[in-house]
Amino acid sequence: MLKVLVANLSAPELGYLAAELAGRGRLLAYVRRYANQDRWWERIVARLGGQRAYERSLGRRKLVDGLRPDHVVEAGVVCDFTAALIGRLGVVGFPASVTQTYGMRLHHLAAARISQVAGRLAPDAGVVIAGVGMAEQAFRAMKRQTGSGRTVLNVSSAHHRVQRRLFDEHCSRLAEFSALSEESEDSPLILQTRYDREIELADVILTGSSFAKASFVAEGVPEEKLKVVPYGVDLARFSASGRNREGGSFDVLYVGRISFRKGIGHLLKAYAAFRKGNSTLSLVGSVIGDPKCLAPYERSFVHSPHVPQSDLPSHYRSADVFVFPSLSEGMGLVVLEAMACGCPVIVTTHGPSEVVRDGIDGFVVPAGDPEAIRVALERLYQDPELRQRMSQSAREQAARYSWSHYAKAAVASALDTATTAGQAA
Repeated sequence: MLKVLVANLSAPELGYLAAELAGRGRLLAYVRRYANQDRWWERIVARLGGQRAYERSLGRRKLVDGLRPDHVVEAGVVCDFTAALIGRLGVVGFPASVTQTYGMRLHHLAAARISQVAGRLAPDAGVVIAGVGMAEQAFRAMKRQTGSGRTVLNVSSAHHRVQRRLFDEHCSRLAEFSALSEESEDSPLILQTRYDREIELADVILTGSSFAKASFVAEGVPEEKLKVVPYGVDLARFSASGRNREGGSFDVLYVGRISFRKGIGHLLKAYAAFRKGNSTLSLVGSVIGDPKCLAPYERSFVHSPHVPQSDLPSHYRSADVFVFPSLSEGMGLVVLEAMACGCPVIVTTHGPSEVVRDGIDGFVVPAGDPEAIRVALERLYQDPELRQRMSQSAREQAARYSWSHYAKAAVASALDTATTAGQAA
């Protein structure tokens, strides 16, 4: 029986995939950043740093059900704790430009450490599944040692070159928001080169949406290497229980990074054109880049930068519509979370459009089109019965995308392909 090594920095889908492999007795090891396992020293850290603060940061990183501590090999822990400390400086008013820059550097250092550890373990595996940016050493080590084995690259976004082109295109059309940039939109050349090598070394590339798959095909990646497996949602946490939207207000919600790539500029323009006397727009998430460009719209929205995961369901249940206007997205977990909480959604064609049935669960609009977002908001505002029908449909659709369903489908894509490829070899 082939043993599988999984290497991951922060993609939640790989945690569920690893748990599925563990349940089948196929998991060699799960290499990841720090995980809270309720060890004695973690309890001390929680007390010294404040139980609530710990639980809202590193402490929330608990293992997925089905994974045991002996399955896990932690790497980059020092980078993780240092990044958390820097993040706390941002909460108390330290300049965001500094905390974000150093936080991203630590993110890359942690990924490099995970890559090193996975590289040491890879020769004992028959299959390596790794996140982009930390796969190369493991892929090369396994093939160098065994001469075979299968390599599976998990990519949570569109192809990096396609993202760069989309960013440049929309910057020329919406330059006033270009300061809301994130490093993934302008990755250093060294990272882009690493991604290219990992894509080349991969036998299989797992991605979460048809748009992401198409972006790789457009860059010359063979279509047969690409497998689309939409992500899942924690249906126990995210549900419509207690939802009541029969009040007089119309509340629009966005959850995610406040960045250019997420289409925030288009959302703000759309909402400014739509805005009603009884409507609100709530933005939940950290601002990436320079927030000064948001100043002309600051009276149009309410911003909540630090909302713990445990509090997100109540935000979704309190909204009439969730808007995810991304310009380039692999999947967007928040969309399924909102749908599971009974929230109609507005998404773009450059995101998880295949899990949203246009006109049924919400609306799928062209990426970078604020007028299309405005029209969709207007339709939902004017038609409470439509909102109610879409709310029910969204719940039913989200229920089809549990994490268990994702994990089984992803493992099948990785292992079935691996078996076929191995037999062919």
